[in-house]
Amino acid sequence: MNKQLHSIKAEAIFWRDTIRQSTNIVSDNELERMHQALILAQNKLLVMDLIRPSEMTDCGISVAYH
Repeated sequence: MNKQLHSIKAEAIFWRDTIRQSTNIVSDNELERMHQALILAQNKLLVMDLIRPSEMTDCGISVAYH
């Protein structure tokens, strides 16, 4: 797995875990921004999947959150 793909996966996992831990302690606006950052990271992964599908693995995330 290349460094860029690993970095993007780590970013998506970071935002997913941060959202899970922060739902009761941050404002709705802050939570929305976190969701937007997660979606951006997930979209980057989708693009990488189109470019290099054999390198993708599931990291337990979903694009939809609402």
